[in-house]
Amino acid sequence: MIGKHAILVLLAMSCAAAGDWTPLFNGRNLDGWRVACLEKDAGRPWWRATDGAIECDTRGDRAHDYVWLVTEREFGDFEFECLVQSFATSPGNSGIQIRSRYLPHPTKGRWLHGPQIDLHPPGPWRCGMLYDETWETRRWICPPMPSSRIGPDHAPPAWRWVHADGAVKTGGPVGAHARPSTRNPRSNWNRVRIMARGPRLEVDVNGLPVTRFDGTGILDDRPHRRHRVGRRGHLALQLHAGDNLKIRFRDLRIRILEPANTESAVTIVRDDAGLRKSLRRLRPGATVRLAPGSYRPGVSVRGAHGARQQPIVIEGLDPRHPPLFEGGGQAWHLSDVSHLVLRWIRCRGQRHNGINLDDGGSYDTPGHHVTLAHLDIADVGPDGNFDGIKCSGVDHLAIRHCHLAGWGGQAIDFVGCHHAEISHCEIKGKPGFRQHTGPQFKGGSSDVFIHHCRLENAGLRPIQAGGSTGLDYFRPQDAPFEAARIRIENNLIIGGQCAVAFTGVEGCDFRHNTIVRPGKWIFRILQERTEPRFARCGNVRFENNVVVFERARVRRAVNIGPNTRPATFRFTANQWFAADAPEQSRPTLPTAEKDGVYGVDPKLEGR
Repeated sequence: MIGKHAILVLLAMSCAAAGDWTPLFNGRNLDGWRVACLEKDAGRPWWRATDGAIECDTRGDRAHDYVWLVTEREFGDFEFECLVQSFATSPGNSGIQIRSRYLPHPTKGRWLHGPQIDLHPPGPWRCGMLYDETWETRRWICPPMPSSRIGPDHAPPAWRWVHADGAVKTGGPVGAHARPSTRNPRSNWNRVRIMARGPRLEVDVNGLPVTRFDGTGILDDRPHRRHRVGRRGHLALQLHAGDNLKIRFRDLRIRILEPANTESAVTIVRDDAGLRKSLRRLRPGATVRLAPGSYRPGVSVRGAHGARQQPIVIEGLDPRHPPLFEGGGQAWHLSDVSHLVLRWIRCRGQRHNGINLDDGGSYDTPGHHVTLAHLDIADVGPDGNFDGIKCSGVDHLAIRHCHLAGWGGQAIDFVGCHHAEISHCEIKGKPGFRQHTGPQFKGGSSDVFIHHCRLENAGLRPIQAGGSTGLDYFRPQDAPFEAARIRIENNLIIGGQCAVAFTGVEGCDFRHNTIVRPGKWIFRILQERTEPRFARCGNVRFENNVVVFERARVRRAVNIGPNTRPATFRFTANQWFAADAPEQSRPTLPTAEKDGVYGVDPKLEGR
């Protein structure tokens, strides 16, 4: 029998006009909601109404599967708001599922298919990100990932979360020391806003934008259509299987929105003709999604300019099966572009470059705000000055989570690039490829940060800060250095003739890296451009690194070339260990080291 309060709530919702806010919880009981779970979990009192809130508390009892609290009513286009309270002592996961349905499943019994806004208090950087619980998908869809695995390096640019005890967690420029006022009874709650209109989903957490997503080609694919989810369905609160969770929800309300009358900015392409046609029509905010399959290399994108809040995105539709560009001179050429993202693409067997990114030859107007992410590039070259990723004249450039294996010249080559970042990449050499350097920064490059990368047998010089550039290619043309203000931090560098070459660099921080088994030297100090205008290599800080080497191979730790300033190098608190002769671990350095550690085995795993 439906209770009086449920009738009032349902009548209010059914009569609500577009734009009218309607409560989803009456503050006293769970009328208008139902528990969806397997039979073995039925009747357990995990979801309940208490103190004006919906509470889930399973602390001390992890013997449960997924248990959802589901609205009786379905929703299509809507705006939803609620307050969420989490507890620092609760390690469990929750979420708000939307446009979902609880349906029979051949192996699970029943399953709630549909997209979910994640709530993960133990790692609050995830709160508000979008995971698709549709059984055939079950992966992150914003940000796009091939599975449920994700790390804090995928967090939104700014986020804020507060626990019930007032502890505030933040990321990005949102005020790391901000604390809520204890006078406000809702101050230790988090405000979540969800907007679903047509294929577009938006999620804000505590006033900060976390998710902006268009589900075209993803939330309307065959599995979603078969389950009738992704565009319409129930709203649900989730208890994750096997979790110790305490979480509370209050002030849940919803308003129905009129259907959107604008077309999606997403184009799905499935063949070469469709791809090239879509690339001719790029506008700010456009997204091009490439279906799995093989495509013709030699793709050119010229003069495409997004905007700060409306970047152009070109991506594989399904990160589990990225589109493949095989053979040819180069896979992609991006020229004179800005506010553009290229991600989840595979490139194989190019003769020249895998990805070529440049300023179109206009040195005074560099490309800018370009992100290359989750690119898988292999077998480029194998000889000559041909690179996995070649970047010339680009500012505010980010290369993240890319995998490179086998190249002729450089794995990643920066010529005249500024304010650039390379992070969380795996760069691995292959037999049969020349592989002169791994990442290299030269030609007037400055303010480059490479961190959290793994480099294995990545050429003669796995990382080169500086280099040797033809005078016509410097950006700016009168740059007085090959490279300046370079940061190299928290990388694992295995093998190579040396770990790093400082080649005509003016100012570099090399910190918190781990170097394992270099072949001849630990690092090199070189100067290859000797014209008077160029600063001589120097002003390098080598600090807090772990270096494991073999004396049988590394007779001399440092190779110092002419026309350099080795006396300007500073060494602090590095740990040096000669695995085959611990008593010979102390290297001969160009200047005295402060607080170094010698001959103590760091016991690296799998070295």
